Amino acid sequence: MRVELKRIGEKIDFTNLVGKESVVLDKTTMIYSWDNDRKELGIIINNMEGDRVGTETISLAFGLVTFIEKLESYGFNVVITDGISYSVDTKNKVQGLIQAGFVKLIKLENNYMVDNIFQQTFLLENELQYLLENNVLEINLFEIK
Repeated sequence: MRVELKRIGEKIDFTNLVGKESVVLDKTTMIYSWDNDRKELGIIINNMEGDRVGTETISLAFGLVTFIEKLESYGFNVVITDGISYSVDTKNKVQGLIQAGFVKLIKLENNYMVDNIFQQTFLLENELQYLLENNVLEINLFEIK
């Protein structure tokens, strides 16, 4: 399974890995936690019947390359992409949209529509330009953090 890690400046956001699953041979691996203080992922390994056969912790302490290699050994295809840091105002407005039941922005020419219902007006100019320049066709509102 392809998983994307977003790099914003020098930091990489590992939280979007939580909940991802991969199936390799006769085992399902699910990432169930990210401990930001310890820089560790927690994973659960189940057999095809759904019975837990093991757990493991993958630590960033041994370096990013080793961390990614370990994830790839469990069937995750890790890709690191550059991201953007959204303003506090944008994040607050997005939270309001999420609470109202909206889920995504969809590209429409030189702007974005919220769930194809109305045009967004909350992105700052640099945020909008970043999405347009990177040809982001659709973005889940939960990813704006």
